[in-house]
Amino acid sequence: MIKSVESNRYSYKDANEEVSVRLIAEDRLPAFLLSNSTDGYGLFLSRKKHTEIKTSTGRMELGRYQGIVFRLADIGPAAVSDGICMLAISGTLAERYINEDLFGRVLTLSASDDIFAVLKTLEKDISHQLPPKQTAKLAFAVLMDLFMYEEKPDALPRLVSDTIDIIQEEYAYLEGVDDLADRAGVTKSHLIRVFHTHMNTTPGRYLEAFRITQAKAFLASGEMSIEVAAGLCGYAGRNYFGKVFKRVTGMTPKAYVKSNQTIKQKSDYKLPDDIYV
Repeated sequence: MIKSVESNRYSYKDANEEVSVRLIAEDRLPAFLLSNSTDGYGLFLSRKKHTEIKTSTGRMELGRYQGIVFRLADIGPAAVSDGICMLAISGTLAERYINEDLFGRVLTLSASDDIFAVLKTLEKDISHQLPPKQTAKLAFAVLMDLFMYEEKPDALPRLVSDTIDIIQEEYAYLEGVDDLADRAGVTKSHLIRVFHTHMNTTPGRYLEAFRITQAKAFLASGEMSIEVAAGLCGYAGRNYFGKVFKRVTGMTPKAYVKSNQTIKQKSDYKLPDDIYV
C-alpha cells in the first residue's frame, strides 16, 4: 500500500540563500509516495540492521545508520521497508553544497551525526515549537553533514558495533548477555571474546555502565523518582539498582539526587535531548 505523509520542515534563510529540510516519511510506515514537489534532494536514512528501498531506478539495501542521496526528480514513487525514513533537502544552499559524487552511494553515518539528531527532533517537534534560530541551525547542520561527509574507517568489527547499537537502543529491555548474544546472532562466549578484544571490557559491563549513565541523567533531571529511573534503565527493583549504582558511581542514588538538587539551585538542568528511551 502506498501512503503519502505530511511533513515537518526546518529552514535556514538569509537575504540571498536558503536551505529547507523536510521529514517526508517516518520509519513507522511501510511505504510512501513522494510529494508533488521534485525540487532538491532526498536523503533516505536507515536505523535498522537490514532495510531496503525500491524505486524506479532499482532496489537498494541499507544497514543501520546508513543513507543514500538522490535528486528527487530522479526517484519517482518509492517503496521502503520498515526502518527507513527520508529527509527532503532543497534550496539554493543545497544546490551549492551537496556534491553530485554522493548520489546513489551508500553513506556510512553514525548515530551521533547531526543528521540523526535533526531527524529525531523533527519526529518529536510535531507542533513546531522550536524558535526560528534553532530550526535554522538544525537545517544547516544537515547540509553541513553532507558537505563534510567522508568515508569512515570501520574501526570496530561489525559484531561489536552492532552489539553497541543494540545496547544503546534496547538497554531497558535486555535480559543480560545471553539475550544480547541471541539478538546479535552469535554464541555468548564468542560475543564476550570479540567484544572484550576490541573494547577492553565485557558486553555485560558495557551494558551496566550505559544503564547507569542513563540513570544518572534521569535522576539529575529531577523529573522522576528513583524507582521510575531504575525501571526505565532495565532494573526490576530499587534495591538491586541501588547496589549497582553505588558500585559504579561510588554513591547511592539518593545521595546522587541530593547532590544534584544542590547544583540545580545554581543552574537550570534539563533532561538531555539524546537520551535513549
